[in-house]
Amino acid sequence: MPTSSADPSEQEWRALYAAAGQLKALGPWAWMLDSDIFGVRDPETQQIGYCCVMGNLGEHFALAVYLGDEGLRGYTNIQSGMYEDNPMEAMFVQHCLQVSFEDRELLSKEDRDQIKSLGLKYRGRNAWPFFRNYAPGYFPWQLTAAEVRFLTLAITQVCEVAARFADAPEILDPPTDGLLLVRELAGGAWSEIWHRPNLTPPPPQPAPRVDELRLQRLRQANLRRTAAWESGRFMMPQPVQDQPDDRPYYPVSTLFVDAATGMVLSPSLSSPEGWREAYQSQLLDLIEQGHALPREIASTDVEMRDLLAPICMALGIKLKAARRTPMLDEALDGFLSYFEQM
Repeated sequence: MPTSSADPSEQEWRALYAAAGQLKALGPWAWMLDSDIFGVRDPETQQIGYCCVMGNLGEHFALAVYLGDEGLRGYTNIQSGMYEDNPMEAMFVQHCLQVSFEDRELLSKEDRDQIKSLGLKYRGRNAWPFFRNYAPGYFPWQLTAAEVRFLTLAITQVCEVAARFADAPEILDPPTDGLLLVRELAGGAWSEIWHRPNLTPPPPQPAPRVDELRLQRLRQANLRRTAAWESGRFMMPQPVQDQPDDRPYYPVSTLFVDAATGMVLSPSLSSPEGWREAYQSQLLDLIEQGHALPREIASTDVEMRDLLAPICMALGIKLKAARRTPMLDEALDGFLSYFEQM
């Protein structure tokens, strides 16, 4: 396998596996819940990783380090029940580094080769350390050298805090609501502060610019107005890879559905970064190919309505904020059922 400056060294891998062994031996999931969150600041980047110990139910033994405010917002959204109606979607919002302890069969050949090259041996269920980077919209991926160093450091600090927490759980009780304990390295020694993370969702991105010449041609075409449409999106549960060395991603599928017949109108697939431009182009393609304008487009998704707004305004299409999109939901259920059976 080709190496690069981002590849962890053997020494860095050894330190990470040693830290994972320390965590497994300590077993903090026996007395900590996944709600007992605290932070560790990365001395290289100053980003805070918010640490969550999982395994109290005896099923999935792991430590997740949620990266920055974005990572913590994703965690709190999951915990709030936001994805109860569509639990699969929760898989696509995590932004964290994670070590879990798995059965051998879950590890990839690359993972097993790494363990073998280090001369390490594991045996039994939930015994094999498994390290991954989780990023929204992307397939779980191998760690870079910087991520290995930070996860190693975070694990050692989690062991320190968890051991104290076993005897004094009040150490994570904040003096004021909204504060979290954060461990940070200052002057060569570890200390603790109370920190208030920013959980306010970031403002939505502005809609991409629409091709004005294309809109002008459609305005001048005097197209007839036909059916009402419903529109929405979902993440495809099967990852794709554009190039052999690229990180696989879960494509965003955007849909327009005839609100009367339920007919799906040429769904679009695009990357997590490029779906917004592709969605606008998809609507213009459908209008051009059908030589007709929808009289109305309904969506429950605020971001999608914002993307459609400049097109709908220019072409006189009614844009409706819907509470329900029954035909779209039926189509989505059909797509997801198909993938679940694969």
